[in-house]
Amino acid sequence: MFIDMQIKNLRKHPKGIRFTLDEKILALSYKESHSGYKLLQQLFTLPSSRTLRRLLQKVPIHAGINNIIFSYLSHQQSLITNVIDKLYWGHKRTQRIADHALVFMLRGIRTGWKIPLSHNFCKSQTKTPQLMRYIKEIVHEITKAGFIIVATICDQGSSNVAALNQFLSDSRSNCLKKGEQFDETIILDNQKIIVLYDPPHLLKEIRNNFLEKDIEIMIDKESNVKEIASWNIIETAYNLDIHKEINKKSVFKDYIDTNIGPLRIPREEGFATANILDFFNKLFDSVNGQKIKSDTPLRNAITRNSAHHSFWYDAIKELQNIKFIDKKKKTSIYSIFE
Repeated sequence: MFIDMQIKNLRKHPKGIRFTLDEKILALSYKESHSGYKLLQQLFTLPSSRTLRRLLQKVPIHAGINNIIFSYLSHQQSLITNVIDKLYWGHKRTQRIADHALVFMLRGIRTGWKIPLSHNFCKSQTKTPQLMRYIKEIVHEITKAGFIIVATICDQGSSNVAALNQFLSDSRSNCLKKGEQFDETIILDNQKIIVLYDPPHLLKEIRNNFLEKDIEIMIDKESNVKEIASWNIIETAYNLDIHKEINKKSVFKDYIDTNIGPLRIPREEGFATANILDFFNKLFDSVNGQKIKSDTPLRNAITRNSAHHSFWYDAIKELQNIKFIDKKKKTSIYSIFE
């Protein structure tokens, strides 16, 4: 079809070219990205991006579970991850104006494909029972299509956390009744589903707390040796950098020395803050790797023998020793694991 389309339109004026529906659908399969499709248009005769957008607008997609997609997925079974984003829910049409949207999406583990399965609109945040019911419906449809759900991923919205915690509690109770060991997974439609929270959102929450609180790191519990990291150090370093406020002539006691002169940053807090930033930078790299080979080992995709395993083992211990403390009173508020 592609070759016939090129030959048929070879000598036609660009404004006189007409494409059939099948040719437009074929062109959609080539449109992985706007820039890539634009390059293909320079080499071959293809429908414009505007034409393809108009075609997509005619596709009948309504709020709720999309049965057309599920009927297609039933013939395309493979391992998937269930990704829940913006978990807000509306099941019936009302006269209220919606201000939130819910989207359920499937994402391949070994491949990067993503398929939206369902969308809904609602007013204000969803209620936990409603969200739980819709999650069950989605999992049931995915299971019926023949897929294996490995994990569910979402941010830390209050409704998301409450719904998933309730599922975990129900699964724990069922395991106790059967005399089985609970492995911290959700059991729905006979599928064991791992609960994961989106790593960037987790680190963003830590950052938001770090803005208002200091971080206390327990170095040695026996001798009670602690270090304090502060967001004020980051702001000070930033201001010194943009204003070049480094005095090479005078020497400041108990401040950090560099090859271009001493910085007006307290030595102990400065090094503690630098170490905690380096730790969280490595932690983010370790859960955000996408390439087989990268300049940073922890940004590689995880394998059986990669550095991720030993790093995560040490990172768990490190996180257990980290607490947020009040900036003024220096009293402990809560730990990251709480």
